[in-house]
Amino acid sequence: MSKIIIAVLAAAGTASVAQAAAVGNIVFTSKTNDAVMYYNNGAVSTLVSFADPDVRLAEILRAPTGEYYVGSGPFPVDTANNKSAVYRIDNVFAAVPVVSTVKQGFDMANPSGMAWHSASRNIVYANNAQSEYGNDSQVHRGVRAVNADSGVDVNSYQQTVPPSYPAVYTTNDVTRNPYAGANDYYLTCINGGNNDFSSSDAPWSTLWHYSVDPGTMVGTPSLMVNLGDTSATGLSAPVTFARSSTIKESTREMFITNAALTIQNQSLNGILKVTLNPDGSFGGISLVFQDLIAANRPDAIEYNPYTDKVVFSDETTGNIYQINPDGSGFELVTSGVGARGFYFVPAPGSLALVGLAGLAAARRRR
Repeated sequence: MSKIIIAVLAAAGTASVAQAAAVGNIVFTSKTNDAVMYYNNGAVSTLVSFADPDVRLAEILRAPTGEYYVGSGPFPVDTANNKSAVYRIDNVFAAVPVVSTVKQGFDMANPSGMAWHSASRNIVYANNAQSEYGNDSQVHRGVRAVNADSGVDVNSYQQTVPPSYPAVYTTNDVTRNPYAGANDYYLTCINGGNNDFSSSDAPWSTLWHYSVDPGTMVGTPSLMVNLGDTSATGLSAPVTFARSSTIKESTREMFITNAALTIQNQSLNGILKVTLNPDGSFGGISLVFQDLIAANRPDAIEYNPYTDKVVFSDETTGNIYQINPDGSGFELVTSGVGARGFYFVPAPGSLALVGLAGLAAARRRR
């Protein structure tokens, strides 16, 4: 694993972050600033700035051991010099966080959603390669797993042009399934519901259960629900751009962002809520929130258990918003930051705060 040079926020600014860090505050990736940033009660600051035109950050993931991981998928794509990567950040709140490269280059191509596999210390991620990388046989589109320590990257599920539908296609997010054991996940796929490729991302979206072999990390998908099949969903129209998902575990609710393009049916753009059965299977789905002016193309989404809010970003405006789980209480968190992944400061005593504690001790010693 190689170290990389980064720019970090000035010491005075870092100190203010450390002193004010509170449970439920938001750590997020910003594609606008090529940075990992921090939202604290109205103030936004930078924790780690990559300051690199070849970095376009996506999901952020915290391991149980306290370090953070972020995915990066540059766009436009330089196919001759693929710089897609997963980076590790230690002591994210410290004066000088330590950043290293877990893996960069093929077969990794635009890693988006990520989830942790504790037993193997693998990061299970969606390899959502842009079309510029070539066809499915050239790039392992689908799901991959990269070991956080060794950087060994394996093909977990290979997407191919489906012989029949529905199929796992254009996986955009991987979410841990808390109801079915340590090796189970959900896959949110933008496509795969049918074979209508008449326009960009016209096919229906799909949700899948995904079980991995903990030894090989090879995964087996099974259909959860075809989001384009209105007879199965009860929705007024097919869902055609399901992007990201998150779960409120205690109430068995999954929240999904849908962001159909202007050439598609945008009647369901917004936040969809899936009701899950006790075993984590599909129970039902409804459009719980929509604002086609302020948040027409929602992107990243994450449930904040410390505030009981559903936090999401909007691609068009670059804003971060939040709502209550029932869809009420829509409010702007911060504007123009281009967030693509969220993590929330946990309760005191968590390893995520080690960097804060170390910084405070250093200040006392000085």
